[in-house]
Amino acid sequence: MALRLITTAAATPERRLLIFAALIRLIPATLIFGTEDVYGWYLCGKIMASGGNPYDIPVFMVWPPVWPVLVLFAYLTSDTLGLPFSFTVKLLPIAADIILTMVLLSAAPRFGLRRYFTAAVYAFNPVAIYTSAIHGNFDAIPALFCTLAIISASRMEADPNGVRAGTWLGIGAAFKTFPLLILPALISAANPFRRRLTIAAVAVGIFLAALLLPWPFIGSAAIAGILRYRGFHGWWGITAIEFLTGHSLPGITRSLIFYGAMGSAALLLLMKRAPPPLGALFLLLTLYLATPGFGLQYLLWIVPIAIIADQRRALVYSGLAGLLILFELMARPYTGYVFESIRLLPHSDFARNYGGPIDHRYTAIGRLILWLFFGYWWVTTLVALLRGDRGAAKVGYNPPPRRAGIFL
Repeated sequence: MALRLITTAAATPERRLLIFAALIRLIPATLIFGTEDVYGWYLCGKIMASGGNPYDIPVFMVWPPVWPVLVLFAYLTSDTLGLPFSFTVKLLPIAADIILTMVLLSAAPRFGLRRYFTAAVYAFNPVAIYTSAIHGNFDAIPALFCTLAIISASRMEADPNGVRAGTWLGIGAAFKTFPLLILPALISAANPFRRRLTIAAVAVGIFLAALLLPWPFIGSAAIAGILRYRGFHGWWGITAIEFLTGHSLPGITRSLIFYGAMGSAALLLLMKRAPPPLGALFLLLTLYLATPGFGLQYLLWIVPIAIIADQRRALVYSGLAGLLILFELMARPYTGYVFESIRLLPHSDFARNYGGPIDHRYTAIGRLILWLFFGYWWVTTLVALLRGDRGAAKVGYNPPPRRAGIFL
């Protein structure tokens, strides 16, 4: 009976892909505790289970309230079933990864892409596997909703009024605020004007509802902290160069660079009427170049959208980012002990060196290599926009083949 069930479950290449995508995440999720974020989620769940407010602790919970609710669910599941919390909390982003694989499998023909290969690029992507199964962060969830929003915005016939695209983006922003940064990509090519307005209003409305409804329970200070959070400075891009050279820019200058770059990119998209996948790719590349704050999990945000909009460079990027992640996992904080950053009980030197000057220097240098690749990618995408090249989106409205269903 068991053999028959296994044979039935793996009867098609698509099903086997999903099974392998799940296993390649579940195995490390079971064996590896994860980064310090996992312990943060544990504290969050424990505080909420005892009736406390995790937002009362400064610089602890700085994300919209939807994710803490799911953390509480993971904590209660762990406590009830006797499973390790580090495993149960990773099941949520792993599930998002599997759904994203299914979405790409189904949507690929609409963008002129090979179904199985496109889905496999994400299923076995080292950045996605690391973020969900090892790092233990939840960025796959907002990335899933961003991808759904981009696909919906690209299908005028399936989403004529834009409600679906706006809804998906708003839900993504209810987990993390970064999805709102790609809103201009959704409205740049939307017609008529009412569809643009609907997409923006629905997305922002859902985000504000998720942010403000818990106000009586978490307080206004928590809301302000969520909106101000920008990651850690000095570890990426311009701020990493500042650290390495010893010359610091004023905080207002960093903000002007970031918001000026994102605003200019949005205006360019609106003028060129760029298709949603290409526009979202350009906005995310601009974000990576100009952001003063950074976390290694941010590298996942661009993966599914890039697979649709620029698959060739998405493959190169995945390889480079995967090598960077492997290097950091093995070497940090450069004390001679490997994989210290994801061990449950690291060596005694770990706490003294993690985030210290040597760790900071070598990590910043390694990440600058990837930042420079983003610069090259940004230039090539800008050229494509200026030339009016619609990329993969030029076939984004093709009807899917008859056998495009996921489980056929």
